Amino acid sequence: MKQLLFALFIFFLFLFTSLSNANKNKEINFEAYEYLPRNPHVAFTGHPNEMSIIFFTDVNSTDYKIKYSTINFGDKNNLLDSNNKKLILEETKYFKYFNYQANGMFRPLYIHEFLLKNLPSKKTKIYYQILFTKDESIKTEIHSFKTMLATNEDLPTSSNNDNKPIDLSKIKKTFQFISYGDMDVHRDGQDTIDNILEYHLKDSDFIIHQGDIPYAWQEDKWDIWFNLIEKIIANTPYMVCVGNHEEINGFISYKNRFTNNTKPYYLNDFIKDKKKEDNNSDIKQETNNLYYSFNYGSIHFIALSSEHDYNLQKEWLERDLTNVNREETPFIIVFTHRPMYSSNKNHGSHDPLRIAIEPLFKKYKIDLALFGHVHAYERTCPIIENGECDDGNDVNLKHFNYFKNPKGTIHIHAGTAGFELNPEWDAPAPNWSVFRKTVHGLLRVKVYGKSALTVEFIEHGNKVVDQFMIHKTSEEDE
Repeated sequence: MKQLLFALFIFFLFLFTSLSNANKNKEINFEAYEYLPRNPHVAFTGHPNEMSIIFFTDVNSTDYKIKYSTINFGDKNNLLDSNNKKLILEETKYFKYFNYQANGMFRPLYIHEFLLKNLPSKKTKIYYQILFTKDESIKTEIHSFKTMLATNEDLPTSSNNDNKPIDLSKIKKTFQFISYGDMDVHRDGQDTIDNILEYHLKDSDFIIHQGDIPYAWQEDKWDIWFNLIEKIIANTPYMVCVGNHEEINGFISYKNRFTNNTKPYYLNDFIKDKKKEDNNSDIKQETNNLYYSFNYGSIHFIALSSEHDYNLQKEWLERDLTNVNREETPFIIVFTHRPMYSSNKNHGSHDPLRIAIEPLFKKYKIDLALFGHVHAYERTCPIIENGECDDGNDVNLKHFNYFKNPKGTIHIHAGTAGFELNPEWDAPAPNWSVFRKTVHGLLRVKVYGKSALTVEFIEHGNKVVDQFMIHKTSEEDE
């Protein structure tokens, strides 16, 4: 009994002492957290000399700025070197500032977007830090990103005119990106984040996420996801497209939390033109992060929405494709959420999308199409149209991992970044299905100038389970 009373005395003495010290500690600023810029993330605008930086706050204030430099001064918490002020630039002008509050959100979220302009190209590393101007002790740590690789850079080409795979050891890799869909915020999604940090982030120039980002059945999952992945998206351009599970509250969080400034062709301009052409002022203007395009090195990338009006997108897509310069960007990659081809029993092929846009894939010779939605990996042959494979040449028939100037589009769904897997497949596999496996993982794409690209599907643990090459040569060599 005495021991119990003594233990209770010690407990209450400790509690009283702690409360007294807390009352005396007037230096603690509990409001600082509200002003702290959080979840910074970077994205391409389509211009090789720009980068979008977005961050969030819980308070209404535009008293923020970004300091940036091509030099790392060695202190991850401070980009304020008084002896090198000429090497540190500041951006104080906002590109966008607004707030929104959807059903299920405790309070409004304030969105801050800055555009860093006149950046050097050629994948130059930029260090940046976001600061609250009224109290510069309130700031992020220093993050970094690599600028874009412009299409007019000196990129190697190939004149190999036989059917043997090109020797990539003789060509320098110009860039690399990773791609996946359907992440979620639970254990397997966290494993994907850990795998990216451990094996892929250092060598990847950007990331593509083809929909179903945090599985936002509740709005609070967005904050959880941004917190989990901040080390990645603050330091690597993160390009996204919308999935069906972003639909909550009319896709409002997707539209507001990611940049909608992607160029080179503004969707808003397209809709304005459509209103003039059709004399229809009722055409709905959506934010243009639902579908957009950008160039990077030798590839023209196109993001589409499998969740919105296909007729309007089809018109925009053809207009975009007619402006692609295949001399500068010989490869075209399309990414969206629902797959046009899948032999998985959980979702299968999404025929409405395929019927709407596959004729354009054939007409403009799209090389690669990346999808999510199905929580398994599957790769097709180069499909010309309606499931017809391009047999091309004998080497395609032998091993299906080397394709020289294919006439069809290779479709891949890899909704394998974290959500529960879909293990059931159609049997037998369709003729167009080359490889399929139910496992968590991601795609790694390595690009070798204007000559070739390789695609690998990598399981967690960095194990390559499927790979192939697309080899481009000039028409004279065919």
